[in-house]
Amino acid sequence: MPQGIYMDGNSLGLMPHSARRAVERRLNDWAEQAVMGWDRWFDLSETLSPQVARLVGAQPDEVISTGSITTNLHLLISTFYRPEGERRHLLATELDFPSDLYAMRSWADLHGAELRLIPSRDGQTLHPDDIAAAITDEIALVLLPVVLYRSGQLLDMPRWTEYAHAQGCVVGWDAAHSIGALPHNFHDDGADFAVWCTYKYLNAARRARRPIRP
Repeated sequence: MPQGIYMDGNSLGLMPHSARRAVERRLNDWAEQAVMGWDRWFDLSETLSPQVARLVGAQPDEVISTGSITTNLHLLISTFYRPEGERRHLLATELDFPSDLYAMRSWADLHGAELRLIPSRDGQTLHPDDIAAAITDEIALVLLPVVLYRSGQLLDMPRWTEYAHAQGCVVGWDAAHSIGALPHNFHDDGADFAVWCTYKYLNAARRARRPIRP
């Protein structure tokens, strides 16, 4: 691998040495135990829940590590999206990651609804007035990014969660570009659901062996 300084933390992070060891350990388990290894592997997702919950300010029984972010988004939308009468449309932002929009548009099409997009005035950020104007009583489900991946703009999660709930909307958050870089408080902030991934900023997480001094 070429030598250099790796700063692309919002994409695929560098592989931790522990990740290689963990994969090799599971391969050895498979080779030695075959199908009997399921007894050890089946609850691995649940054993990770307390650690992940601490990262996002959630209760351990509110978090599960499984699947891909798009798959999980489909599963959560299928659970929380309940179009009824005039309240049937979905809302995202035009600056969202494309795969989020593909998933949401498929559910809008399935139910004869619209995927409405909060516009950006400069192609990089969102204005609070535009967010507020888009969250109406015709919206059944809102998905907002904690951080906009294009610009790094941080949205006020407690504010917009409370605002969307006041309009009668279900609100979810995409933390793919904030998990591991910022503190989160999903439980106390009242998020109905959230999705994220572990291959970006979390790849930089490591335990310090000794205090770091100035």
